[in-house]
Amino acid sequence: MKKVLFILAVFAVSSCVYPFTPDISQISDGRIVIEGDIILGTESTFTLSRIADLDASKEEMDNMSHPKGEVWVESSDGKKYNANSQGDGIYVADMSGAEENLSYSLHALISGREYRSTPTAAQSSCTIAALEYEIDGTVLNLYADIASSQKGYYRISFMENWEYNSLYRDYSKYMKPSKDLPEEFRSTGMIVDMPADESMYHCWNSRASSDLMLFTNEGMDSFDLKKLQFHSLQNTDRRISYVYAVDVYVDPISKDEYDYLDHLKEISDYNGSLFSPNPSEMRGNIRCAADTTEMVIGYINTIRRSTRRLFIYNYDTNFYVRTAAHYEDILEKVQPGSWWSLYLQGYLPFDGNDRDGYSWADKRCVDCTLVGGGSKSKPAWWPNTDI
Repeated sequence: MKKVLFILAVFAVSSCVYPFTPDISQISDGRIVIEGDIILGTESTFTLSRIADLDASKEEMDNMSHPKGEVWVESSDGKKYNANSQGDGIYVADMSGAEENLSYSLHALISGREYRSTPTAAQSSCTIAALEYEIDGTVLNLYADIASSQKGYYRISFMENWEYNSLYRDYSKYMKPSKDLPEEFRSTGMIVDMPADESMYHCWNSRASSDLMLFTNEGMDSFDLKKLQFHSLQNTDRRISYVYAVDVYVDPISKDEYDYLDHLKEISDYNGSLFSPNPSEMRGNIRCAADTTEMVIGYINTIRRSTRRLFIYNYDTNFYVRTAAHYEDILEKVQPGSWWSLYLQGYLPFDGNDRDGYSWADKRCVDCTLVGGGSKSKPAWWPNTDI
């Protein structure tokens, strides 16, 4: 072993290192990528994109990344379901009236070439029998029970929605100096009661799951899948601070799609290591009608989706632990002469009265849209009357 090390050391000393600039001008890609599923009974979303060349300009990459085309779903009895463009390569087809006993394929016409997926029929349906959570110290774990009548393969995804609040409720509203204000407030600005529909105390945010979660009951004694953990939250996570909702989706998929997605997951998990699977091997079920040898990335399946929603309220769990920020100090009994200056420094009033003065704080403590990435867009199905 010492001899081998010696030889390597001599080679390292005697060899030279030269600058190397690879010629990537001859490396061409541009492969079509089509993503999505044909989900029976609801809207189905599909995304068209391309893999840009390594030496492509920003303008070329922008043009390639979201190719324009015509997209539709076709059933085995010849019925077409046109997908409407939403911009950025996103297309949505309404499959609410689709029959469950037929097979379906996706068609995309891009630059005069038609791409279509292999017709597939929906796999046997399953049911989300239960959703539950358990608190383990500083972690809240989320679980799903899936009831099925046969062996199969499944993909789980979810959508999170949550409501959170600013640190201080804004009972007061500052109006900047203006000649339209009463004379005594034209140079200082004026503070009035905050209208309920203008309050920045309640905010909402949402996020779709990004991890690829695949499960199978093949090789198990039971058809049912019990207590599958699909998500977890730390007790300092703002999502769990007030009202949290998670919509869970379980899609029965074919063995072919399971293998395809499992291969995709392998590539993602290896993260470009020396022994990672080759992405060029990822051939799905989409073909170009004019040239079936063209490499197209994507797998389109027909899905009969099972869904279920779970709400978690922090006033039930008392799980959330707020971490203090450095800007939470309150300025109390502030008089009119300081209002405009404080506003320019990024402060807002949130409580008080003209006689005793008003309490001001950093606007990040008063306006919920400035911390947490949320907005005032409340889901129509949200369980309370907050605005």
